[in-house]
Amino acid sequence: MASKEIRRMALVVEYDGTRYQGFQVQSKGITVQGTLEEALQGLLGTYVKTQGAGRTDAGAHAHGQVVAFNTIAEHTEQVYLRALNASLPRDIRVLRAAQVSTEFDPRRHAQRRFYRYLVLNQPVASALWARYAHHVPFPLDVESMHRAGQAILGAHDYRIFCGASRFNGRDTVRTMFRVRVWRSGALVGVDMEANAFLPQQARRIAGTLTRVGRGKLEEAEVGALLDGTSSESSGPTLPAHGLYLMLVDYPKGILDISGQSGQDYLRETNS
Repeated sequence: MASKEIRRMALVVEYDGTRYQGFQVQSKGITVQGTLEEALQGLLGTYVKTQGAGRTDAGAHAHGQVVAFNTIAEHTEQVYLRALNASLPRDIRVLRAAQVSTEFDPRRHAQRRFYRYLVLNQPVASALWARYAHHVPFPLDVESMHRAGQAILGAHDYRIFCGASRFNGRDTVRTMFRVRVWRSGALVGVDMEANAFLPQQARRIAGTLTRVGRGKLEEAEVGALLDGTSSESSGPTLPAHGLYLMLVDYPKGILDISGQSGQDYLRETNS
């Protein structure tokens, strides 16, 4: 009997990360990846190893995480959607599914990643937003935050925004394509789009810009942090529960199910 052809499938996954110890499988605690692999095993009848586009921290959320895996099953995309969403807990949803090239690597082939950090900026904290936005009771100057964010656009060594001691000589240069800070009522959003992010980079940038918004850090100091001429430190690193992996963008033809390009999404969301 001829062996069945190996297929590679890609899923776009949304999740509320509140009760998970991050996306990636760990030795202790439940994770999004581990829960998804259990659901896939129930559908496929065998264990499959998944690959994710990004590693979100414990408590962080995602609207557009991309996950890939190999299988010999011949299920349609709709079968994956119906079966997985029927067995997954309600805080994890598979939004899209598609067969992709067997060479597809959701992390290595990604050209842009779009993260959003949400701050609830009002005097009294909200019980309903407690797991989904970081509370800042002090007034924030959103325009000042946005202007300061433009200083970190382009290709830079971002080790100041992640704690360089963790990298031991590894490359810490990334390219930031877009930073936008906006307000909608009490919600303040910090949108960041880059080719890739270092661990805690997005949360530390959001924390740095929040200091600017409070008047605790001059706008010009943000750019000075990158070029090493500032005596200030970056941060703080804001809590993970305010962070969302919104979108992972791929070159046309590699994966066309992940949604709009990050730039279009930013433009339409905050025009």
